[in-house]
Amino acid sequence: MEVFPTDYLVYGPPHGGKTSFAVSGMWDWVNKKKIREGRLISVGREKNNFLHTPDEFTHTASGESLHIKTPLLDTDVNDKEYDKWLKTLDMLTRSLIRDAKQGKADRPQVVGFDGWTEFDLLYENSAARQKMDAMQRFGSLLSETFSLLERLDPQLLDIAFVSTARVGERRKAKTNRRGETFVSGDPEYITNDYYPSYRGQMRYELPHYFSNVYYMQEDVRLIKSGAYAGTNRPVHALTVLKSDDQQHFSIKNQSEHEWLDAGYPTTLYNPNFDDVNSKFIGLRDEYATKQVANIIRHEDVA
Repeated sequence: MEVFPTDYLVYGPPHGGKTSFAVSGMWDWVNKKKIREGRLISVGREKNNFLHTPDEFTHTASGESLHIKTPLLDTDVNDKEYDKWLKTLDMLTRSLIRDAKQGKADRPQVVGFDGWTEFDLLYENSAARQKMDAMQRFGSLLSETFSLLERLDPQLLDIAFVSTARVGERRKAKTNRRGETFVSGDPEYITNDYYPSYRGQMRYELPHYFSNVYYMQEDVRLIKSGAYAGTNRPVHALTVLKSDDQQHFSIKNQSEHEWLDAGYPTTLYNPNFDDVNSKFIGLRDEYATKQVANIIRHEDVA
């Protein structure tokens, strides 16, 4: 199955369906069958065993695990363990570049990274556990990992790169009846969007490195057809375009003008990877020479 080469950052609250979306690009966890070649890099507890993802997606071709553990769960965390994981990630990215240059037919088409928030907590907790005032050795884990993942250029490698993160948000300070603050907040919380949960310089910059930034959360909706018709059931809502001014989360869609013109929905419910992938392929094929008929112009805005 063809993959539209692009990159995604899917973020939102826990239990929003982010991991299952990333996995669905390579593994049909409903019918338990392989869809296409892929690799899933996972961090700490960002791992859903009930997706029953086979080892072939979670290990390198040579058998090395692509899962990095959370330090607070490890009995002994040291430089050697992190060097080993960085070496594994380095080997994976190098092999993807080499296979793309050689045009190997069986190379991975989808690469998932699950996820940025857990990774952020990982190196912070590493530093805290080692009683380091500065990040020192573990601080470089961020920059080294990010630079390795930056090698995965979708256009050059002809892959889809799917990353996940939890949501962070600006919060109002909480005060008691005497007006004393007991939970600190952000004075500009009202005017700021939700953003992927991350600290340091990447707090606001992370979305800029992705062509598509989508917000995913669990919602309860009335089911119109199928086995649960007529009942309210939890569904996973993937917002790909903002549709009203009440949506405070950050959204980025590289094909927004064509997406709107084609009449695609702004929210997809219980989507898998190919629900989005097929739409990008459709837009590419339809609009290669076609003009966009419906576009919002300056004079159209109230």
